[in-house]
Amino acid sequence: AVRDGSGLSRKNYLTPNAMAALLRHMARHRHAGAFRATLPAGGEAGSTLRSRLAGAGVRAKTGSLDAVRCL
Repeated sequence: AVRDGSGLSRKNYLTPNAMAALLRHMARHRHAGAFRATLPAGGEAGSTLRSRLAGAGVRAKTGSLDAVRCL
């Protein structure tokens, strides 16, 4: 289970390696396009990345834990 969007919570039960494996799997999955479409795009209005990575073609999940920000 992932307990917070930053991935830094001690209550996360998914290792970084397991998360990377999941993302690699989804990149090849037949529904990869639908999965990517759920992620915010850099520079888009209404996106959590609206003020970051504009024009970089990046889709990412943002998260925070107090004063920490992660992508």
